[in-house]
Amino acid sequence: MSQDYAGSILSFQRAIRLDANNAEAFIGMGMAYLHSCRYGLARSALEEAKHIDPAKQPKIDEIITWLDQRVAH
Repeated sequence: MSQDYAGSILSFQRAIRLDANNAEAFIGMGMAYLHSCRYGLARSALEEAKHIDPAKQPKIDEIITWLDQRVAH
């Protein structure tokens, strides 16, 4: 909410180093990358979250579809 995306990314990276199976941290990092216009990194983080927690796939796929459409324009 503070829009400190760089700081958020660092925090999510630390969380992932502590638990590489933390899908929520990958999602958070993906969203921070998305808001930083780092779309490739955002997509990669979201894909990793989907791999870790397949139950989150429908919502993550919605975001990835939006992202892919945005990048294509």
